[in-house]
Amino acid sequence: MKSIITVVFFAFSFICGLSPAFAGEHQLGFSVGSAGGTYHEPNLDISLAGARLDLPTYEYIFDSNFVFQAQYNSWALTGTEYVVIDGWTVTAEVEYVQVAFLIGGGYRIEASKDFFITPSLLIGSSTGTTTLTASLLGNSVSNSYTASGGMSGVEIPFMWRVKDNLELGFKLGGYSSGMDILWDDGSKSEVRITGSGAYTMRWVF
Repeated sequence: MKSIITVVFFAFSFICGLSPAFAGEHQLGFSVGSAGGTYHEPNLDISLAGARLDLPTYEYIFDSNFVFQAQYNSWALTGTEYVVIDGWTVTAEVEYVQVAFLIGGGYRIEASKDFFITPSLLIGSSTGTTTLTASLLGNSVSNSYTASGGMSGVEIPFMWRVKDNLELGFKLGGYSSGMDILWDDGSKSEVRITGSGAYTMRWVF
């Protein structure tokens, strides 16, 4: 799936760059911010928090204000929970890292002369690794699981045109992403990225 998305992205970019029928504006930038998610297995739920980085992000804004988007992003989330087993307190720590390539589209709303809101839908592919560590009395045992899958979501950037060639702002997002895990002992669990907020900078050309 990732190879198909990549081919579509580069073909679209090539056409937009050469054809006068696709007159519009290019934007290239990055985003950095926080993210949240969950880890779940029978009798254990852990809230996850961490960071996201989008580098690079690309947007093509048509004269009609419809927008084509592409972004490569990375995520790192962690969480801790304390579980009492037979009177002993076990520390359960989860670390989840993911990279994804997404494309999508939206519509750019000009709320005022230099302020724009662009509700967008995104879809793509991702690869993530979950590491679960259980600690008791200074002793630790860790297991890791890596899998690839899809990612989709909704993002709403709020951007200000501060210069002719520069926009600054932030974006909020909600996502369906993560993995279903089958550990070596046959037990199952799942990790999900649920939302994020990020500061955004884009250069206009």
